[in-house]
Amino acid sequence: MSESVVWAQYLMDDEIRMRPPEESDAELASRWQEQQLPMTAERALASLKETETVPWGDASLIRLIAGTRADGDIVGGVRIDRHDHWVEALAITPSRDLTLEKQQDIAVRMLQIVVPWLVQEVGVSSILMRIPADHEHLTGSAGQLGFQRGATFRQHVFRATGFVDLHLYQLLNPE
Repeated sequence: MSESVVWAQYLMDDEIRMRPPEESDAELASRWQEQQLPMTAERALASLKETETVPWGDASLIRLIAGTRADGDIVGGVRIDRHDHWVEALAITPSRDLTLEKQQDIAVRMLQIVVPWLVQEVGVSSILMRIPADHEHLTGSAGQLGFQRGATFRQHVFRATGFVDLHLYQLLNPE
């Protein structure tokens, strides 16, 4: 990571903070990339160069990198696919390098940081998020933030133990 990294001071809690991605983040794509399979550094860099062309606050695709406040170590990422005032897909990806318990904690922290920012600062009117049924940590946090489950895709996500349902959650901005 370059020395010029600028963290968004309004996107943080007591443990993590967030920022837009930089080209140097391609080397650690497995820590923030939302894809199921790890991505090579070359592919990650090509993807960043292709998608990060508009200032990240105005883009239809917004990526955020989550790092620890202590040392900036990358612990996850967020992908926000936006169309005007609607977030069509919010993807929370904790680093695969973390323990399962820590991944769950980081995922909840990222959700609790990003959602208020999207609603209060960016002013989106609706946020859609897909959460596998076996991610109780995220479904509970989503519910606390005001998300409501709107649909279920039965047996949609493959796991080593079989298939689990995928739930579609939506948050409507009361403003």
